[in-house]
Amino acid sequence: MILLAIIFFIVFLSILILIYKKPVLALCIYAIFIPPLSISGLNIPLLGRISSILGIILVIGLFFSFLVRRLKIILSPLSIPFICFIIASLISFLISGQDFKNVLLLIYYFGLHLSVYNMLKRFPNLEKISLSILSSFSISVIIVAVLGISSWYIGWPRWESVATFRTPDLVIARLQGPSSNPNSFAYFFILGLPIIIALVLISTKPIRKYFWLLGMCLSLIALILTFSRGAYIGVFCSICLIMIFNIKNRKIKNLAMLMLIFSLLLPRSLFNLISVRIRTIGMLSGDIARTEQLQGALKAFIKSPIWGAGLGKAEEVILFYIPTALAPYPHSNILMTMVQMGIIGLVPLLIILYKMIAVPLKRCADSTEMQRILLLGLSASNLGFFIQGLFTMNLHWSAIWFLSGISFALSQYNIRRK
Repeated sequence: MILLAIIFFIVFLSILILIYKKPVLALCIYAIFIPPLSISGLNIPLLGRISSILGIILVIGLFFSFLVRRLKIILSPLSIPFICFIIASLISFLISGQDFKNVLLLIYYFGLHLSVYNMLKRFPNLEKISLSILSSFSISVIIVAVLGISSWYIGWPRWESVATFRTPDLVIARLQGPSSNPNSFAYFFILGLPIIIALVLISTKPIRKYFWLLGMCLSLIALILTFSRGAYIGVFCSICLIMIFNIKNRKIKNLAMLMLIFSLLLPRSLFNLISVRIRTIGMLSGDIARTEQLQGALKAFIKSPIWGAGLGKAEEVILFYIPTALAPYPHSNILMTMVQMGIIGLVPLLIILYKMIAVPLKRCADSTEMQRILLLGLSASNLGFFIQGLFTMNLHWSAIWFLSGISFALSQYNIRRK
């Protein structure tokens, strides 16, 4: 036990020194480890805790670096609504007396966002730094995609696929990776695909462009194998957003053509499975359960619209109104917040989600080409995150708050101030 404590102290001290001396390198390393660690890779549950510990150390290290250098901590445009959301969650905890860990998680996510935002704002060459960090994150997403495809087709790594819905003539198993949830596994591709597309548009060297194109295709295949309809819609809207703002860009036409050609090369059976997934909307037990969740959540919200029922009470409240509910736990950020926190939590959450999409998008009009495309990719990722959150709970994944720190720092970086 003492030896483990000594090892942990040495690692902790080393990371602090790295963050103090080379903060950009520390952020790149963390970006690489977010996807594989956050989904508890290769069936090793300890890795999920390592991800949280690394994130906490990163936050502590960045704030420590600011204190040592006597730098002023600046609030981001997301800070006020985020603080209000934390206060709402604390009030909800006081009402129910449950799930205080969710309050602590929100504080940690806010600290991660704010520390990354402040650390990046002080660099004069933020464009290139953001490009390096986002490239590191995208490489990690591609690695996770390769492992997912490998698991699906050749059985290595040995991740279980779970049959989650049936039709009269077919049982479809969804790729869930090591996350035990296909929607959670799809989450990283929702965030990563728009950023990878942005990197394709930015890249000038053919080798880099072809690498990111390959990574985009692999991530798209892994996403399809999750059969997550919320993820499908989120990625589709993200790509549409990028295309709308790049409609005059010849690269987009080439990219769209390449994606079309690549799609035609996919196994025909894969398209059959996707079509079945779409045709059976409203007919499967999961869809019925979501309808019941919506009905129960609306009744609970009408009953207690201001304060909500309190943290940890969502399942109990929905079962009270819908006793025969198949899955009473709301699979939606909006529904969960409505039931547990009421208006005091719902309004700050909607403001947070709006700012995450709108602030980087507005900045695109007055920026250089590289900054504009990076901001567009980040805004598209945030849009996909928001849309997937309508169908599942994804607020508890740290990657979005890490990326939000980058997007808000880059959006406030006045590239033309010289």
